[in-house]
Amino acid sequence: MTEEKSMNKSTLGFIAIAAGLIGMLLGYSVTNKGDDASAGTSTRAATTTTAAATTVKSDGALPYRFIADSEFTDISMDEFGRPAPYNIGENIQSSQKVYKQQTLEVPLALDQTVEYKAVMEQGDSIVYEWSVDDGEVYTDFHAHPPGEGDFFTRYSEIEGSSDQGAIVAAYDGQHGWFWLNISDQPITITLKVAGFYDDLIEIDLEAEGGY
Repeated sequence: MTEEKSMNKSTLGFIAIAAGLIGMLLGYSVTNKGDDASAGTSTRAATTTTAAATTVKSDGALPYRFIADSEFTDISMDEFGRPAPYNIGENIQSSQKVYKQQTLEVPLALDQTVEYKAVMEQGDSIVYEWSVDDGEVYTDFHAHPPGEGDFFTRYSEIEGSSDQGAIVAAYDGQHGWFWLNISDQPITITLKVAGFYDDLIEIDLEAEGGY
């Protein structure tokens, strides 16, 4: 009987220790799962924040967003079991304006300056290309709103013989190029502009007092 009691006590003690260990393991597992879930939530929140940070929007202007490679796995299925499109509702904007294309030949004498601007409303967009036939220019690609004094925004400032790109107008105003011939000879700049804008005009620098 004494031996039986002793065995029972040993068995109960072993069971108690085992139960305690299992409880600890389960507790650790549950805690880890909770941490993993929190980490997952944090990661999702971070992803959301990052996505939000890459979205740019201004009143009336085209909203645009870049999509990271990591988002290519965010696939959901429609009611027919087919992959559903990843709708973001950005990066596209219809325009009521007539699509325009213009090409200008702009001659520049030695050390001469000239400025051409696309008159645009906020949200208008253009693509452009310009090149010099034989030589280089200094160019300040910038914009300014009418009637706002000396305020202006600069897109780029370079010396070279060509450039190309696209812009979306951040505000109503004139968006374009100031050129200075830094070659040792007369040159001709060929400017090509296409997109949605009101007009392409030459600025009278003397009347404007420069740019």
